[in-house]
Amino acid sequence: YGNANVASSASLTVYAELEKPTVTITCGTFANNAISDDEVLTFTFTTSKPVVGFTESSITTSGICGSPGFRAVSSLKYLLICHTQQSQTISTSVAADSVFDYVGHGNVVSSTFSITTDFTGTQVTVSAGGLVSGSTISVAQVTFTFTLSRTPSTAAPFSYNSL
Repeated sequence: YGNANVASSASLTVYAELEKPTVTITCGTFANNAISDDEVLTFTFTTSKPVVGFTESSITTSGICGSPGFRAVSSLKYLLICHTQQSQTISTSVAADSVFDYVGHGNVVSSTFSITTDFTGTQVTVSAGGLVSGSTISVAQVTFTFTLSRTPSTAAPFSYNSL
């Protein structure tokens, strides 16, 4: 009576999404805790997978980030633009559960990224093999040594054209 059961060759595969998104913060070519003479800094927030709800309020900032600008580049990349002031440190981070992936997992707390501003300019000291300023020499070649008070930024590298 009735229909006989027929064996099925169909299978069901179930994937579980368990990974929380992470957020990596960078600022141009600067390393974390670098010194910058840039008046405008752009912090980039990159997530490990697409997220929703990433807004400027998702970011914790200490220091003065004057006239901040925030924009989403994609569901993986966000920018915070800060107009800086002299001699301050701007630190940024993203607290845990500030943004969420598409299945509702909140992010892992990010590392803090900091930049200190210094607009005093690079000081250059010039020496010429023990010669004293204003002295007269009778040699055909003199080697000058230029010592910088800090490493110049990549936006304005030091060269003989800087003199």
